[in-house]
Amino acid sequence: EVALFHANLSEISRQLKQLDRAIAHGERAVALEPRMAMAHSNLGIAYCDNKEYDKAEACQQRALAIDPNFAPSLNNLGSIYRERGDKKTALDWYRKAAAANPNYLEPLNNLGALLLEEDRIPEAIEALEKALLLNPDYAEAICNMGCIHLAQEENDAALVKFKRALELRPVYVEAQMGLSKTLQALEQLEEAETAAQRAIQVDGKNPKAHALLGGIYSETSRPELAEAEFNLALGIDPNSDEGLLGLGHLCVENGELERAEA
Repeated sequence: EVALFHANLSEISRQLKQLDRAIAHGERAVALEPRMAMAHSNLGIAYCDNKEYDKAEACQQRALAIDPNFAPSLNNLGSIYRERGDKKTALDWYRKAAAANPNYLEPLNNLGALLLEEDRIPEAIEALEKALLLNPDYAEAICNMGCIHLAQEENDAALVKFKRALELRPVYVEAQMGLSKTLQALEQLEEAETAAQRAIQVDGKNPKAHALLGGIYSETSRPELAEAEFNLALGIDPNSDEGLLGLGHLCVENGELERAEA
């Protein structure tokens, strides 16, 4: 009957990717204590991970009706709009979250990641450096700094960052993928393959990880294995850019030009 326990169990279940359980405990928490902003926020994140974005937004708005400066909900609204593809609105929410609580690391890291996607690298570095000033061992920000180094072809620096992120958080699919991409750029293809396989072991339903491994198989002249990985990526997400591009390039190599164009 204790709402806080259900709210906490909701978040832990979400992190374990047990989304039905997370939603059930989140719903129980808000039924027991409708005025607990954190309970609404945790339920909203579970709905967001379940790709139910309208329900997720409604939960975060209910949390903000209780506490207009509740930074986790401001940050979570940023992530909802990012998933919807509205990057401008997402950046606005992340900035509101960082302003509401300047010591809150997550919106600073999210800002850095999204600004990198937008190729606004100096602003991305500024946000991530703020996060790392608050906590030099913040694995997510270290990983995103690695992504910045990789984007700027500073491969040795990227390698250091991804390895450090994995020291701090060994089960971390984004850092494993970053490590694999960096090793691929350094033409250390056997090690890159191992890192990509580890990413898939962490999250077998990650289309980007399958497409990454497919690209490595393609580069090492194993087209059948490459095509299988690209098809796995597209089976998980039919709109996977990485899966479509990888398969398209492979079709060109195989002389299947009409299929490649499609």
